[in-house]
Amino acid sequence: MVLYELAGFEPSKPVLNPMWRQGMFVIPFMTCLGITNSWGGWSITRGTVTNLGIWNYEGVDGAHIMF
Repeated sequence: MVLYELAGFEPSKPVLNPMWRQGMFVIPFMTCLGITNSWGGWSITRGTVTNLGIWNYEGVDGAHIMF
């Protein structure tokens, strides 16, 4: 999937830009699943991030790539 997205990368067209796609589709979908925290220490709910574990944006993204 990563190779496909890099092959189709066109910065002038936001639909083909992988970062735009992450922001428009993947992050809101993970938020609907209940993920609200990031390893960077920020949270959608503006709360204090105490337990980062795997149930955060980067952890779920890494697990998705691995599996």
